[in-house]
Amino acid sequence: MNHPIPTGNDGNGSARNGNASEKQISTIKSLLKNPKVNPDERRQITKLLASDMPDYFFRKSEKQNGQWGKVTDGALTDR
Repeated sequence: MNHPIPTGNDGNGSARNGNASEKQISTIKSLLKNPKVNPDERRQITKLLASDMPDYFFRKSEKQNGQWGKVTDGALTDR
């Protein structure tokens, strides 16, 4: 099963969404538990992963002509 989480950077400092494999998710989980990763790095990893979750579950919105508008429906929209 693939999970939509940020899997790269678009070159402008923003996360690029893709589908993470189970192996990638396992690697991230092990990184969060790695004693060599300090608390600030753990918070940064968590922040990066969580940054796109509201867009995924609720909807993605972008500002266009000074107004916020829905770009995509969220995963919960049709449930």
